[in-house]
Amino acid sequence: MDPVSSWQRFSADPKDDPAMQRLFEFTTHIVSPGELGSFSQITPARLRDSPAEESDGVVVIKSASTSEETSTEPHDIYRELRILAQCSHSNIIQILGHSFGEVNDTLHFWMPHIPYCLSSLLDCPSFVPSYVVAEDDLAGHSSGDPLDGFAILAKALIFQLVSALAYLHDPAQNVAHRDIKPTNVLITATGLVKLVDFGVSWSERISPSSDCLWPEPPGRLCFDVSSGPYRAPELLFGARNYDPYATDLWSLGALCAEFFTSIKTVESDSDFDSEEEDDDNPHRMSLFNADRGSIGLAWSVFQIRGTPTAENWPDFTALPDGSKVSFQEVPPIDLKTILPNKLLGSHPVFTGSHSPPAEASDSPIDLMYRLLLYPPEHRLQAKNAMQHPWFTSGALVLPRDYPADLGGSVVRDSRTNLADILAVFIAGNDEAPSGVYENFQDEEDYAGIDGE
Repeated sequence: MDPVSSWQRFSADPKDDPAMQRLFEFTTHIVSPGELGSFSQITPARLRDSPAEESDGVVVIKSASTSEETSTEPHDIYRELRILAQCSHSNIIQILGHSFGEVNDTLHFWMPHIPYCLSSLLDCPSFVPSYVVAEDDLAGHSSGDPLDGFAILAKALIFQLVSALAYLHDPAQNVAHRDIKPTNVLITATGLVKLVDFGVSWSERISPSSDCLWPEPPGRLCFDVSSGPYRAPELLFGARNYDPYATDLWSLGALCAEFFTSIKTVESDSDFDSEEEDDDNPHRMSLFNADRGSIGLAWSVFQIRGTPTAENWPDFTALPDGSKVSFQEVPPIDLKTILPNKLLGSHPVFTGSHSPPAEASDSPIDLMYRLLLYPPEHRLQAKNAMQHPWFTSGALVLPRDYPADLGGSVVRDSRTNLADILAVFIAGNDEAPSGVYENFQDEEDYAGIDGE
């Protein structure tokens, strides 16, 4: 059954549910209107008993079917609710309440409304290293020097995302998100990251249970998870006995790289479906190209990180589909040569191989090298990534409402207000410093793929 057509025949709109009508006032002038997706619906609302102030009581309701007939593996809103209910971390979205539908097999749960999304910030023409935040733009900053607002904000946001994953991957939780991407990273006005959309997440305690819509015991995991250019390479070759936490780490590395890529101003002429919308608005380029399906994505990955060999990925041919397609052998390339918006300063010396440098350096590119590794067991674990020199060298600016115990061993800069820096970029998203755009027409060479 086609998931989109079946979903369109199935209404999970909370506005049609009597129980939800009693709890909420449905308005669209406060936040963006609800969206109908393939697997769920997102609807803005206000709690009826909330104060009259505009910002109070505003929530976002997620609604989806709990029926196998109108769901698609591995999407399971009830599992998502159970996983989120057991999480308590400042960088993970909070569940405020839930309700089972009175008119059909629907589950609704509601969350705080978060105003900003990382994907929108990445698309801001001003969000590049060359954009300097002047002292006059920042309340309370009195060093006398302008700040590199991009560097401060990028490091703060990535650190918080790493912190969220370190919490999820900890044995106390044993949860893998499995869909790390910019649209699933929301940002409050203070600069606090909120990781959302656990619809395909996996929990060691919950996911194998027969209570789940799609049980996933170890060794029988679904590989149709993660999105487009953020998918770990093992997922592209039919792996079912994979490390779900390691797939998050690869996605994290791909997302980190996207802070430093160029901005697309020309639509692609591809006839293939793309994860990115094609319109007249600027879009930050992804490190890898998912426009041509799983095999095209794999070739895009290999062109940057090198073709899998017995040395850099010994278990590649053991993947279910690892021997079905042969690829031209190409070497890895130096990441700093393809990231035009990289930070100023020193970067790791390229080893010429798939392996990262022996000694870590205080560069985000070094962090990417340690996350974008083929063998899942070699990827830098999130708890160790929090101690990466990029975060620990110098003071780290974090939201003023960020709990002190979540900062690990980093030194916090309490003088600079992250909210002020974020506000400058949000307010100035129409400013485009010279040199940050590229008229990019995607013409990758796909001659290196030979399928059976």
